Amino acid sequence: MHVLDLLPGTDDQRDDRIQTALAMLRAHPGTPWTAAQMAAEVNLSASRFQSLFTRHTGTSFRRYRLWARMLHVAVAVAKQLDLTTAAAEAGFASPGHFSDSFRAMFGLSASQLLSRTTRIIVTDDEFPP
Repeated sequence: MHVLDLLPGTDDQRDDRIQTALAMLRAHPGTPWTAAQMAAEVNLSASRFQSLFTRHTGTSFRRYRLWARMLHVAVAVAKQLDLTTAAAEAGFASPGHFSDSFRAMFGLSASQLLSRTTRIIVTDDEFPP
């Protein structure tokens, strides 16, 4: 079961256009999509896309795109890629951009998290479809 399955309005009402957008975000996390560009890719107006996207995911396009990028970095680092390279692949403009985004999202720096002795398990199969 995925988190998306628990959200209201997503049981049997998944829109193929939104599913396509989600797949594109996961496949190309480093692409600097805007909501308007993604809407055009799936043949929706920007406002309709934003509305459907939020209804289907429970979050905004911008927030989901950031999560997709963070997940890409986490999986890449777990596979032994260095943090700077992983962040660049995920579309962060600089190490500082990644660092600021990480701190804003999680409340601590990536290096603080990585230096802890707590084991962190990240799997991309937990990412909503």
